[in-house]
Amino acid sequence: MAPFSAAVNRDLDEKLREYAHDETPTGAQVVSTQSLLEDLSKDRYGIAYSNLGYAAQTKVKQLAIAEKQGGPYVEMTVETIQNRTYPLYSEEYFYINRKPRQPVDPKVKEFLRYVLSREGQQEVMHDGKFLPLTAAAVREQLKKLD
Repeated sequence: MAPFSAAVNRDLDEKLREYAHDETPTGAQVVSTQSLLEDLSKDRYGIAYSNLGYAAQTKVKQLAIAEKQGGPYVEMTVETIQNRTYPLYSEEYFYINRKPRQPVDPKVKEFLRYVLSREGQQEVMHDGKFLPLTAAAVREQLKKLD
């Protein structure tokens, strides 16, 4: 994930703070979003973008946003992200290297089946950055492996 950064109007003498995912010398992961939202909760005039998992755990106010001026304004929820009505979402993809019309390597196929399984989707959600696929999306992707 790319570091968070924000543009600042220097005429207002504001302070720019950047946050990035990092790793401590002991190997523990430090998730910048937690720090960002902690700091934001103390800054009355601050604004930031975060994913749903971390934003729901803090006391920051979430704003509905619109794709176009005048609306419709959409709250960020699991449902609005999954059905793509929330304007800011991202999609992640797996690409596999195989010759056209040739079967998927069995090891790769098994890994992708795991990712698409209930257990795999729970792991996807584990660190709070990603949402699980809908059941319909999982069925669609499983068909592509056959």
